[in-house]
Amino acid sequence: MSVADASQRKTFWLVLERFLRLFLGLALLALSLWKVDWGGLVYHLVHAQCGWLVIALLSVLVSSFMKILRWRWLLLGLGIQREPGFLHLGGAFFIGQAVNILFPLRAGELARVGWLSVNDQQDAFLTAFSVLLEKYFDLVILLGLVTWLGPVLPVEALITSRSWLVPLCAGATLALAAGLWAAPFLWEQISQRWPKRWAGLAERIESWVRSLRLLRSDRRVLTLMVFSVILWGVMLSTNLFVLQALSLPVDLRTGGLVLVLVYLGLAPALMPGNVGPFYYLAMLALAPFGIGISERAAFAVLLHAIVVLPPLFLGGAFLGMDRWKKRGRK
Repeated sequence: MSVADASQRKTFWLVLERFLRLFLGLALLALSLWKVDWGGLVYHLVHAQCGWLVIALLSVLVSSFMKILRWRWLLLGLGIQREPGFLHLGGAFFIGQAVNILFPLRAGELARVGWLSVNDQQDAFLTAFSVLLEKYFDLVILLGLVTWLGPVLPVEALITSRSWLVPLCAGATLALAAGLWAAPFLWEQISQRWPKRWAGLAERIESWVRSLRLLRSDRRVLTLMVFSVILWGVMLSTNLFVLQALSLPVDLRTGGLVLVLVYLGLAPALMPGNVGPFYYLAMLALAPFGIGISERAAFAVLLHAIVVLPPLFLGGAFLGMDRWKKRGRK
């Protein structure tokens, strides 16, 4: 097979995969709205209490600020070469979120790592490792939420989620322990036989190992875990505020189930905006609590707008501000 044929075949499968992902996302959107009473949906949207929606929007902004602050703590805990500016961190964070929202790929994390590495001249390895640590803390809390919501989740969903969440969490814990304890030990053995002609690379690896040693603090890890739990509590409160805005029953289990299902369902990034998966899963989470389909649809529409629009707006604002600064320097 020629190089051209191989390239065409790869392009074909890539286009087919994107089409299937988009088709699945649209199918979920159609399925979620299939039996909705549109008049009832409009009625609930129009009569939503603006005060509670504003509070829900503020909670989204607070949770975003907390995520940026946690990321900064992780970077400082890794001994990043210079203290990261909060504006640079915020820009990288919101641009990454906007990329995840707009494109049917989970490339937002790569975008924010690249943005911070270039714009703030930070070490790309340490920046990427800090993002992986974020995901680890979120994974542990997600497992805790699934365990807490056990009585609410369908048996099949509970078994399925635990069948991959528990091994994934255990594997991530072992990998983190290996990175923090085994990697520095192995480097001490390898560095003694390291070729002198690669001294520059050895210095770089030595700086990474020093950064890993800095995180081996029970107090630091515990502080980050407690902060992450509070952060997820704020994220859960957003769901409760939207429920209150629609005068629906406010229940921690309801908000928690929405948070878990939406978080898990958006991971594949099936379509731009994740509209179909978001609507379907947010509405599915409310079904066990006896909430009508029009109310569920109104909840999904409002929650999606409140969660998605701020990162898009702020990501665009930071991107525009960066371009304006670059033009001013010319």
